[in-house]
Amino acid sequence: MTKTLLNWPIKRWRWIFAPGQQDAVAPSPPAPQPTTPATPVSDTIKAALQAGLRHHQSGQLVEAERFYRQALAADPRQADALHLLGVIAHQTGDNQTAAELIGKAIEISPAFASYHSNLGNVLQALGRLDDAIAAFKTSIRLQPDYAEAHYNLGNAHLALYRFDSALAAYDTALRLKPDYTEALSNRGNALTGLGRTEAAIDSFEAAIRLRPDYLPAHHKLGNAWMVQENFAAALAAYNTVLCLNPDFAEGLSSRGIALMSLGRPADALTSFEAALRLTPALAPAHYNLGIALQALSRFDAAIAAFEAALRLQPDYPDAQSRLHFALYSRHEGQGQYEAAFAHLCEGNRLRRPGIPYEEALAVRLMERIQAVFSPALLSRAEPPAGPPDVPIFILGMPRSGSTLVEQILSCHRSVTGGGELRYLGDTVAGLGQIAGMPYPENIMARSDAEFATAGAAYRAQLQALDPAAARITDKMPANFHHAGLIRLALPRAKIIHTRRDPVDTCFSCFAQSFTEAQPFTNDLDELGRYYRAYARLMAHWRATLPPGWMLEVEYESLVTDFEPQVRRILDYCELDWDPACLAFYEHERPVLTASATQVRQKLYSHAAGRTQAYGALLDGLRAILNSPS
Repeated sequence: MTKTLLNWPIKRWRWIFAPGQQDAVAPSPPAPQPTTPATPVSDTIKAALQAGLRHHQSGQLVEAERFYRQALAADPRQADALHLLGVIAHQTGDNQTAAELIGKAIEISPAFASYHSNLGNVLQALGRLDDAIAAFKTSIRLQPDYAEAHYNLGNAHLALYRFDSALAAYDTALRLKPDYTEALSNRGNALTGLGRTEAAIDSFEAAIRLRPDYLPAHHKLGNAWMVQENFAAALAAYNTVLCLNPDFAEGLSSRGIALMSLGRPADALTSFEAALRLTPALAPAHYNLGIALQALSRFDAAIAAFEAALRLQPDYPDAQSRLHFALYSRHEGQGQYEAAFAHLCEGNRLRRPGIPYEEALAVRLMERIQAVFSPALLSRAEPPAGPPDVPIFILGMPRSGSTLVEQILSCHRSVTGGGELRYLGDTVAGLGQIAGMPYPENIMARSDAEFATAGAAYRAQLQALDPAAARITDKMPANFHHAGLIRLALPRAKIIHTRRDPVDTCFSCFAQSFTEAQPFTNDLDELGRYYRAYARLMAHWRATLPPGWMLEVEYESLVTDFEPQVRRILDYCELDWDPACLAFYEHERPVLTASATQVRQKLYSHAAGRTQAYGALLDGLRAILNSPS
């Protein structure tokens, strides 16, 4: 049976891709191409221009410039010579001179589309994007079938994040020139910006079919697979990039991200280090190196990596916060708890403004769920006779032991660990909305047949992960919102609720540098109130779901009374005894949660009660957790 899945969601790290790779802005467009002479010339000037073009097209820019200047010496108003000298200035990085030279050529001969298109490229390089767009549009007005001008217009729109306009321009370029590899590749960027990742992948792959050695398309294909969370496919794309160019630092950095996403931090570390040997000033690689070092508990080295990223790019907010999280880990390891706590608070303070979270809505949602999923509604679900269903849900607060429970279960010969899956959220969305009635209120209008259909859809998604698996876990913590829906749609599924001391749970969440997946964890007061709302909802499930239908596993009991608790979990799941479950730390599979390092180690209990060392520093959190309101 296949035990390792390929589509694990990445929610624990905010990766920083190299400029021009993961972001929606296209890489710099290709250098403007020289054109044949546009104005009547003497034989002497014509010969100089043709000689210059031959050298230009073969990359001999110094010789090309010499011949162009000969033509210009013979006629200071020779527009082609001015234009082509401007092209060379652009290619050598002197864009201000390029703009002046091509501008003079346009003053002399304003009706040539190539002049305006190349001026647009130069203006884009100077950051004058609106002026560049005007130049490209003038070029298109003069020559509507000029594919390159449409392509360049697409690049300028893409740089301004005008994805619809960029896509339209690329599509026009491709109608005029169907084998336009660059347009297909950058069209994928526009589709990615529009959230149409599958279509973007098709566009990148079409570019690759046209030109199998076109490195940018392979790299952007890898980035698109990362968005799709198909990390194995992303890694394959990045490996192809590095076969084409082993010294491509950005490709090595991207490859490291894919390796981290597959739970291979040591291999990722090697890739980031190789990228930095080639390009020491690549700030994203320093940042990502720091994340890999953190995952390997090498905190001093991680601190140095984040500091290097900040020296190179001081406006990295994530690097600033990551630095404080790493300093927290180092100080805690040295027993310096006040200093550790100060860095932890600062790291979370820096992160909080960039994390979208509306506390009132989050708490109100849990209250609405309690109101909808009444005993009367849940009484409609009667488990049919037969064996347990495929899904095993492991839910609860983050950092409550769910990763450990899943790792134990995934060691069983009949179980595949699915990780944190979004499928139940898809099921909720699939139930649709009644007019004016969002979830959970629309549940009350659903029939038993609709619940059965929703359950079948979820089951089909789950089983696609591993068709041979008898049981598959789904350990998305936030599924605790949906225990009632699971009861109605999948009544023979198993639910394991993992619990841990409330202060330990909240502090462990606060101490973990989550991203958008856990937006309530960056402020201790918000976190404490969220925990209270979660605890009220779980009390509701205990009161309304049938006794014994949901198993509750206490983290502290699991680590102190291990084998009996493992047997209890397996008995509840109706799985026979498998001693491999006791050696969970030996099981090789990708683990992408914050507990990835811990589940590679033998069982330990020092995490229980870890907050005692922080004493009065956590009194505010304790007061919120103990509040009766």
